[in-house]
Amino acid sequence: MRQMTQAGGAFGESSPSLCAITRVVLLICLFALPLWGQDVLTYHNDNARTGQNLDETTLTPANVNSSQFGKLFQLSVDGKVDAQPLYASSVAIPGQGTPNVLYVATENDSVYAFNASNGAQLWQVSLIGQGETTSDNHGCTQITPEIGITSTPVIDRTSGPDGAIYVVAMTKTPLRPTISGSMRWT
Repeated sequence: MRQMTQAGGAFGESSPSLCAITRVVLLICLFALPLWGQDVLTYHNDNARTGQNLDETTLTPANVNSSQFGKLFQLSVDGKVDAQPLYASSVAIPGQGTPNVLYVATENDSVYAFNASNGAQLWQVSLIGQGETTSDNHGCTQITPEIGITSTPVIDRTSGPDGAIYVVAMTKTPLRPTISGSMRWT
């Protein structure tokens, strides 16, 4: 498990290369977005994995309809998204204010931060170390063509001065050749 600590709003350096582009479609309530402040920092919203938001007061069956609820934007990322995207409200990012942030992890071992209000990319970091590549699918037909970050990260806003995001990333290191045999000196 690798821990990325947030320093100045970024968890790492941005990777200039993007692999195959996958579209992440986000359905966000158009009228309630400025009021949205309930953080989603772990899989299914809480440690019990209930998926409940017991503090929800804005969304009702009467106002979640085709005229008030729908897609705001599409986001481009560098691989398949299997992990649940996470949301943190009012994240202090130097030079960018305190936007609400959507965190997206990909099977290409990347983590992205997007402005949840307008879809602008705030930063992107690759967890592929030097000499490593993304893992192949190990014969898994459910996660293909590569295995990278499959499980949902966890955000701890109280860890350190700027918080931390915990991510499990799978990578592959090439085998180092070994030399065996004997030598004869003459």
